[in-house]
Amino acid sequence: MWSPDLRMYTGQLSDYVLSKLQQLHSLRHINLGISSNHQATLLMNLITSTSCKHLNILGVVVTSDVLPEAITTNLPVTKVWVDLYLLDVTDARMSWACEMVANFNNPSQG
Repeated sequence: MWSPDLRMYTGQLSDYVLSKLQQLHSLRHINLGISSNHQATLLMNLITSTSCKHLNILGVVVTSDVLPEAITTNLPVTKVWVDLYLLDVTDARMSWACEMVANFNNPSQG
């Protein structure tokens, strides 16, 4: 059951989970595993929704199956701490890793 006072969510994103999280307005901490471009798109929809206006911490684990182009939206809040974990980073995947980090970077925080 989803409590309207939920402050932290840890798990995977799906269309169903996104619809539930967007109904909440007290989210402070989100930990997600992103393993597809579709899940990355869902993440972009989530972080631009009003449910994330009080977000403090965003933890994201990204697999190498996700294209950097799927991360298209800068974080809308200025005081969000991003913990980004990139899986399967090798010397050959270093440019992918750099692009991912740049795409998750909040320009206002550097």
